[in-house]
Parts: sequence; structure tokens; C-alpha cells
Amino acid sequence: MPSEQEYAQRFFRDNPDVVEKLKAMKDKGILSDASDVADSDAITIVGGPDPRGIVGSKQVRCSCGAAIWVSPSSQAVMARVRKYTVSCLACAMAMVEAANQAKQ
Repeated sequence: MPSEQEYAQRFFRDNPDVVEKLKAMKDKGILSDASDVADSDAITIVGGPDPRGIVGSKQVRCSCGAAIWVSPSSQAVMARVRKYTVSCLACAMAMVEAANQAKQ
């Protein structure tokens, strides 16, 4: 099983288009890095549909009821911040779309 860092390195190496999209979303203020998050910020943590073999991943539920997996680093953020929501990718994308429409 790969570590979280090994999986992320391989994923981003194999998907450079995703890297560019994530950078653009961060530049627009849609996404933020965990290091940018204050303990009092309200955040959304997006989980995946499977653990991808990452050691230490934990299964949780999205508010829609979908079973999702969060990585060890996401679990560390969840332990640190006071207000967070855990979301599946579909719900997260709906939130991003709603935020984009609200900005227009």
C-alpha cells in the first residue's frame, strides 16, 4: 500500500491537467491549502469513494449519506479545526458551482 505522499506524487505526475485546474481554483480563492486554514475557519474536506490503498485512510459519511474515505492528512486537519464539513466529490462540486454562481 502506498503512503499518502507516494499516492499524491504519482497521481499529480500522471495528471498534470488536474494540477493546473487545482492551481487555478486556489488562485481564485475557491480552494485553499490546509496550511492556509486557521483553526477557527469553517472548511469543507472532500473525501473520495475509495481509500486508494492509502495507509491510514478512514471511512466517513457525507451529509448526502455517501460513504467516503479521508486521508491521514485530512484527518489531522479535522482534528485541528473546530468547524468542518466532510463532503463527497459530487456535493463538493455542487458547492463550488453554487459559490461561482453567487459571485456572478
